[in-house]
Amino acid sequence: MERNELILELEKSLPAVFAELAVPELIPGIMSHRTLKNLRCQGRGPKYFKVGRRILYRRSDFLA
Repeated sequence: MERNELILELEKSLPAVFAELAVPELIPGIMSHRTLKNLRCQGRGPKYFKVGRRILYRRSDFLA
């Protein structure tokens, strides 16, 4: 699957906002929540926001 096809497929399947811990079930085999955590700690990766202790991502930021 090409990158553009993958992005289009993810745009259809990902919810508008999703939790970091939901990533493995939403995109299995592509990225883990630990990878996102590592990227976040390095100041890299997609934009996120917090609600309480939960880390949340917007689909648009995640796919940017």
